[in-house]
Parts: sequence; C-alpha cells; structure tokens
Amino acid sequence: MKKLFLLFRLALAFTLFTTPAVAQESLKPKTQAEIIAALCHSWRLTAMEALGTRLPPPIKVDFTYLVLKDDGTCVKTSGGEEITGEWLYKPKVMTLLIKDKNGSTLYMLMKITEKEFTYKVKISGYYSNMVMTRVEE
Repeated sequence: MKKLFLLFRLALAFTLFTTPAVAQESLKPKTQAEIIAALCHSWRLTAMEALGTRLPPPIKVDFTYLVLKDDGTCVKTSGGEEITGEWLYKPKVMTLLIKDKNGSTLYMLMKITEKEFTYKVKISGYYSNMVMTRVEE
C-alpha cells in the first residue's frame, strides 16, 4: 500500500512539474523576442476548445477581437465596444497580461503559431482554451 501511495505521489509530482514544460514546448517561436513578434498582430476569437473538441466561441467573453501592437499598446473589442490598453508578455509564466480601464487580466498561453494562439480561461468554474486566429491585414 505504501508503494502504491508513493507511486501515486511521484506520478502527481511529475505531472505538475512537467505541464508548464509541455505547454512551453508547444509555443512554436522559442525566444521571448520571437514570441512577442508572433503576438504583435490582429487576432479574432474563432473557437473554444473543451475536452479536446473545438466549439464555437461562447457568447460572453472578455473580447472577440484583439490587436496587440509592438509598442505595448492593445485594442480589444467586445460587443462593439473598443477598449484600449497595454499588454505585456511574461515569459517565465507564459502569460499575456492585458491592462485596461477595467483592470488587469492574465491569460495563460498554451500555444502560439504563425496563424493562431490559444490561451486558457476559466468559464463557469471550468477551464477552457480560447483560440485566436490571426487576421490578415
């Protein structure tokens, strides 16, 4: 019984300590400068991922359109209202911090490619991934 408990604890510790590494590995650009350059575009919310399935985005979200500029400013749009603010990428915790008139919000980045990025949010007590697709300008 003790061996089973020890094995369970080791498996749990391994899972907890490797999850950020796995998420970081899925970030295609490797350096902080490459990630920031990849994020500096216009993005549109296109899907929500839950339990491995892509679904249409939920109706109530923080934003449906997001412009991240290389000067650290951003514009997010939700429900027809444009809100300007600032953004910052925090590489050690793989998060995107957005500050605006409504306050500051951290978004954990799960995946970044040239065409889309995915971040994790908590909706109705459950975590889901939101998929933002790059808007060609």
